[in-house]
Amino acid sequence: MERDKARQTALQQLLIKIASTYINIDLDKVDSAIDESLKEMAEFVGADRAYIFEYNIESDQSTNTYEWCAPGISSEKDNLQNIPIDRIRVLARRHAQGQPFYLNNISSLVKPEEKELKNTLTNQGVQSMITVPMINEDQLIGFVGFESVNHKKTYTESELAILTIFANMLVNVKKRIQKESKLHSLLQISGDQNDRLKNFAHILSYNVRSHASNISMILDLIYNEYPELAELELIELLSNSADNLSGTIGQLNEVVQINTSAKGRLEVLNLNEIIERAIDNISPAASKKQVRIINMIMDRFEVYGISSYLENIFNSILLNAIKYCSDERDSFVKLYCLVQGKYVVLCVEDNGIGIDLDKQEFDIFGISTSFKESSGKGNTDLFITKNQVEAIGGRIEVESTIDKGSTFKIFLRYEEN
Repeated sequence: MERDKARQTALQQLLIKIASTYINIDLDKVDSAIDESLKEMAEFVGADRAYIFEYNIESDQSTNTYEWCAPGISSEKDNLQNIPIDRIRVLARRHAQGQPFYLNNISSLVKPEEKELKNTLTNQGVQSMITVPMINEDQLIGFVGFESVNHKKTYTESELAILTIFANMLVNVKKRIQKESKLHSLLQISGDQNDRLKNFAHILSYNVRSHASNISMILDLIYNEYPELAELELIELLSNSADNLSGTIGQLNEVVQINTSAKGRLEVLNLNEIIERAIDNISPAASKKQVRIINMIMDRFEVYGISSYLENIFNSILLNAIKYCSDERDSFVKLYCLVQGKYVVLCVEDNGIGIDLDKQEFDIFGISTSFKESSGKGNTDLFITKNQVEAIGGRIEVESTIDKGSTFKIFLRYEEN
């Protein structure tokens, strides 16, 4: 009784060890861990061999990938590479049904369809065995097993429990390997695409900007030779189009650089320090338009970002608020913060002319923004701003009412101390 109790305790400890070993194992340590587990399990149950096989259903073959042998027991791994599944078809059928395969005595294999398996096992000196399938999302991928060579053995529920847990752990590890391999491939593809996108942006910027510059030069020559044509509306429109084309190409190139260079550069930054720098930067514009800047942000807020990006973002949003202030009232821009989940939300509220969001022809953060000031020129800085916010893992939203004002909300990843 005491011996049975002690063995049961040892079995439980072994099962716990197997399970804990593979839960969060470093993938570069998997091979050595498997070798150690095969040894520990086989010695515990008194098996002469422990192994892992993989099935390749497409090629109808199976391969011995890992093996442990007791002292004096020959290794069969090299002889069991890419063997036809027909040689072990009896096992494979059981495994395909999600069932283990027990063999307490090789002499019990007497059916015609068992002949191939019996010959294979006889050549290896096997007298008894037990195998358990490895199944990944209803797909049979392999099996694990014990073999007895020196003597016959009746394998029990204890051996089945050990192999079942081990098989499940191996399936989970294989899933992790597949996911990390897929992620690595996606990252590689993403890196290649980023490089191609950079190159495309440079080529586009150079070639199209060259054409735009040529148009501008031709217009300058026309102005010099025929100054009276400068007053023609068509010539003025052509000049504006050339300037706008150069600006658009520059913006596209800048956005590509933003989105491909931000990775890996994020750091923890004090939000208020950067806000104060931005306020200093735009103070001349605020004074000129008589707009009062109210900073209500506390020092405790720290966010993930890139310092230069955040400063550009805040400069742009503040200048936008100043640019569209109202002449009908005393103007202000108020800055304050909220915490929403994993984000600090920087709110930039103004009492300016507002934006009719329902009538906007395009997204105001798009490259072709359509809300106008009195001069008729659209605001394209917000296109760059949005891309910078997204490049550091955030997002930007706006709420606005005509003749009441606007509130821009910048969501930044929060570092909570």
